[in-house]
Amino acid sequence: MIHYFKVNDVDTREPQAGNPTDAIKGLDRRLISLIKQQEKEQLRRIKGELVLITKKFYAFDDEAEDLGKGRDHL
Repeated sequence: MIHYFKVNDVDTREPQAGNPTDAIKGLDRRLISLIKQQEKEQLRRIKGELVLITKKFYAFDDEAEDLGKGRDHL
């Protein structure tokens, strides 16, 4: 999160609005921006890793089924 504040030049110690309503709206926009940034950096990478793991699991499962085909089962 610190990276987000540095990249976007956000200083939380200096409020940019005198009106509390404007300040809340500004915080809302910042929060949405922060969530979108985290989604790009973290969640998409995790999703990609899960897809890769799933593909490997299905490939392993297919290999296990092929090994059992030559045997006679009861």
